[in-house]
Formats: sequence, C-alpha cells, structure tokens
Amino acid sequence: MIRLVKRVMWGFAAMVFLGVLVLAGLAYFVDVKSLKGSLTQTLTEATGMNVKIEGLAYDFHDGFGLKADGVSVESMDGKDKFVSAKTLFVHVYLMPLLAGKVEVKTIDLIQPVVTIYLNQVVEEDKPEEAKTEKKTMIR
Repeated sequence: MIRLVKRVMWGFAAMVFLGVLVLAGLAYFVDVKSLKGSLTQTLTEATGMNVKIEGLAYDFHDGFGLKADGVSVESMDGKDKFVSAKTLFVHVYLMPLLAGKVEVKTIDLIQPVVTIYLNQVVEEDKPEEAKTEKKTMIR
C-alpha cells in the first residue's frame, strides 16, 4: 500500500513538473509581442469595433494568462470610445489550451471606464434637432 502511495505521489510530482516545463517553454519560445498584432486584429474582426492594446505580457499569478495594458474598444472611425481599462487580465484553463482550445477562467478589468451613448441615431437618419447625449461611468 505504501508503494502505491509513493508511486501516485511521484506521478503527481512528475505531472506538476511537466506542467511547469510546458509553461516555461511556452513563455520562452512564443514571443508575446508577436501575439499582440494578431490578437487585436482577431478581436477587431470579431466585434466590428476597433480594439487597441498598448502592452501585452504573460501572467502566471493565477494560473496561465495574459496581461494587457492600455486596452480600449472604440468605433471603427475612432470617434466613440466604448470601453477602456488600464489593465486587463485574462486567465485560461491550461489543459484545454494544450489541446488547442481556449477556455477562459477569469477576466479582470483594472480601472475600467464604460461610456454609454444614449439617443444616438445614425448620421443619415439624424434630424437637425436630435442631439447625442453621452454618459460616462467610472468605477
């Protein structure tokens, strides 16, 4: 029985060690700065809005994730900014990631600003007297 417990413990230790090696290898071989361009392009295409990220880095604080600094989501013409955050943390589950799937564990926004546009009408349909009211909420 003691031999079985020792083998299970060694197996668990080996799995943890391999996990750490995979994370270290990923951080070493995949340059996070090269991900920034493709990530912003993918998010822009998926949302139909202009997504900007100033800085991107790996984050291992709560598992595996990415830390994005200076994140903003705005209209394609750049006139209206909808959401911005000083920092955005996205943590994902590791096992699905190794299988080629992304499953988000948590998303944390640090100093977010959300702007809501009320009574906004498309320019061609906008009567002369209609005004766009803008509300900004800071949390």
